[in-house]
Amino acid sequence: MKKFIYTLGMLFIGLQVSAQEESSFNFGLHIAPSISWYKAEGDSLSNDGSKIGFTYGLMADYYFSKNYALSGGLDVTYRNGKLKEINSLKNSDSLVSSRISNLDWSLQYIELPVTIKMRTNEIGYLRYYLNFGLAPGFNIRKKQEAEITTQPKSGATTTVTGKDSNKIGFFNFALVVGGGIEYTISGNTKGVAGLVFNNGFIDVVSTDNRKATSSYLGLNLGVFF
Repeated sequence: MKKFIYTLGMLFIGLQVSAQEESSFNFGLHIAPSISWYKAEGDSLSNDGSKIGFTYGLMADYYFSKNYALSGGLDVTYRNGKLKEINSLKNSDSLVSSRISNLDWSLQYIELPVTIKMRTNEIGYLRYYLNFGLAPGFNIRKKQEAEITTQPKSGATTTVTGKDSNKIGFFNFALVVGGGIEYTISGNTKGVAGLVFNNGFIDVVSTDNRKATSSYLGLNLGVFF
């Protein structure tokens, strides 16, 4: 009986030690320079090019087992890109002209990514990882420039610059997929480098006759402490 109790006790202690080794929190900082763009839908609105974007913020991993973690963060993300809008206009004399709007958008969001992270066992000082999940975002700033060219059937072409009148929605939601390497620097300090693809699937425009989603591909660089 004593031997049985002793065996159970040692097993319980072993499980507790294993749980402590495999369950831990890691906190860090990261930056992610990126290429960002908008995907437009509709007859009048189309993509007109990508721009440089940027993300920075906090990251945290909770390892519920040795190589599996629930990852979260608090990011500030700059989602930039170019769009083109072409509309036909009719004046009082029934003459049709074209209005071409070259739109340059720079949108800033607070994002709260939540992902599942999977990594390999340590190979030398390296681990390889993959993660996937979702990232809700909230618009905190917007800069919308427009270059509008009017081409009438008769008369001179005119071009003016100003602010774009499209209304931007407050909420965004994106799919996040990434992968890369972790490098052990010393103790719990680890460097991180990888790629992250953030694919928005919520319309960022709150105008009924226009639709555009925002995505980016970034180089994620960070350090866990």
